[in-house]
Amino acid sequence: MTFTEDSAASLKARNYYINRDYKGSSPQSASREWAQGFIASFASGYTPGPLGLGLEGQAWLDLKLDSSSSRVGTGLLPNNPYTHEPSDEYSELGLTTKARIDKTELRWGTLAPARPVIYASQTWLFSQTFRGAELKSQQFDNMLLFLGQVDRNNLRDSTDYQPLSVASPNGRFNPAATSSRFRYVGGDFRLGGPLVVRLTTLSYETCTGKVTWASSRV
Repeated sequence: MTFTEDSAASLKARNYYINRDYKGSSPQSASREWAQGFIASFASGYTPGPLGLGLEGQAWLDLKLDSSSSRVGTGLLPNNPYTHEPSDEYSELGLTTKARIDKTELRWGTLAPARPVIYASQTWLFSQTFRGAELKSQQFDNMLLFLGQVDRNNLRDSTDYQPLSVASPNGRFNPAATSSRFRYVGGDFRLGGPLVVRLTTLSYETCTGKVTWASSRV
């Protein structure tokens, strides 16, 4: 197993049309957009030796097929914050460096974590990504341990990193509060057969204080 022999590359095409018809007192009658996306991915193997090094990357290209300033807001296309005109196209590149010793791996750079407390959904045209680092270990039988920290967030219709924030559709949280540090740690413990116990805790620091949260799941 070497850096080049275990390398893999792929190209995906996604076509999304989203139509939301708003009722009531909404200032916008509808969000309606159509876009074509391409995702090129590359993942190397690891260099030989006790410490293996590798690289992963993704490039995104989004092309507008249909939209207008009165129908933006679907999350498919970025738009001008003043005129609300949607972009004709946008692209970006994300790189991730990785290092591995035995069954323990460290990844840093562009991340798309899938943990109980931080999850980058893959169901949209492009996924949300984060900037940070994550350590994952399967050094022990029937056990997966992980810890990570992210400091920036790249939304699925954006090409730049922004401070972390919490979505608050019901007004329970302060949507203006931002953070530059989100830490999480946890593990999966297989007890036999399909039975798995998952423990997770997080620490989220904002300008107004610090939030700590823990969960367990069987």
